[in-house]
Amino acid sequence: MSVNTPCVRCGKLRVEAKSWTEKVSGSVIFYTQTVCPDSECQKIVEEEWQKKVDKVKAIQAKSIERRKIIKRKKKS
Repeated sequence: MSVNTPCVRCGKLRVEAKSWTEKVSGSVIFYTQTVCPDSECQKIVEEEWQKKVDKVKAIQAKSIERRKIIKRKKKS
């Protein structure tokens, strides 16, 4: 299935960079990785995405730590 999606930053139509299939629990899954045709724009998009991922991971780690502290306090 081919869907034309615009770049989230510059609006140019993204191009297919890589496609592959995997078999998961008996089902075949098709993956397609798309990128912005402007390599500089793509680098910026990837950096912004990584910042968001890092922020979410930090929030999740803090949440897990808070839960551990709360559990310890309940046991006491």
